[in-house]
This record gives sequence, C-alpha cells and structure tokens, in this order.
Amino acid sequence: MSLFVLSGKSGIGKTTCLEKLCQGRNDIGGFLSPIVNGKRNFYLISQQKYVEMEANEVSFEDILKIRKYTFSKLAFDEAISALQMDWSEQKRICILDEFGPLEKDNTGLLPELNEIIKTASKSEQHDLIVVVRESLRDHFVSKYMVTKVFNVENVKNLFEVYY
Repeated sequence: MSLFVLSGKSGIGKTTCLEKLCQGRNDIGGFLSPIVNGKRNFYLISQQKYVEMEANEVSFEDILKIRKYTFSKLAFDEAISALQMDWSEQKRICILDEFGPLEKDNTGLLPELNEIIKTASKSEQHDLIVVVRESLRDHFVSKYMVTKVFNVENVKNLFEVYY
C-alpha cells in the first residue's frame, strides 16, 4: 500500500482533516495531535483516549524539551505504543500526527517508529499517513523517499483514495 505525507503550515488544519477521515471508522489507528483546552494532546485513535502531551515544568517525569515547549516522555511512549499496536494489528490506515522538530533530531517519536515509516510503502496490509510540518516536508520526503505528498489545500485528493 502506501506512505502518504499530509503537509501544511502549523495551525492550518492538518489534524482537523484527519479527524474527519476517522469519523465513523474502525479501520484507522495511530494517533492525532489535537489541541484541547489550549493544551497539546495525543488522541489515540483505536483507544479513543486523550493523553496530555505537554509536561509541567515542575514535573518529576522524564521530559523532552524543544524551544519553549516541554513534553512528557511518557505521553510520547504511549503514542508510540498505540501506533505500533495498531500497525501490528493491521489497521487499514495508521496515522502519525506529527513529524516535527523533535523527530527531525531523531527524538520524540523516533527512533522507535523509524521502522514503521521505512517499511510503510512496502506494506501490503495498510497505509501510513504522516503529518509533516511544511518546514520539514523536504527533509522528511528525502529521508524516507516519499512519493505521495498532499497539502491541506488538496487533501480532497487524499480522501478520494479511501472513499
């Protein structure tokens, strides 16, 4: 099947587009990264569960820092596990939302999810949709040799693959 990239500027609606794709379907797994009540979250699709992504500065848990953001390593681990489980259970579509600055530096969701990303285009069971910020799109496309890239503006073409 395929490895797809959904790209666009920060805040343009990439996650919202994928939320619409997920509605009423049980063949989609992985995770989305919505902002809920002003806080970044992982939404584990199969589990229908929100996990707060941002860590409190005084937290005693392992943290990941990038610029002004402090993230919970435990939340990232939970998102990684959810995608790995859904991939192994062969959901038709798995979503990784998003490949950002942490992942460019091989932290955050990587290196654990590298193997899934690298093998997605050769999979016969399912597709992987990876959300990639516009500023990191060329880096991601080159690193993983992606040929199917959609911008939010032409996401209708991506949805036609599934309907």
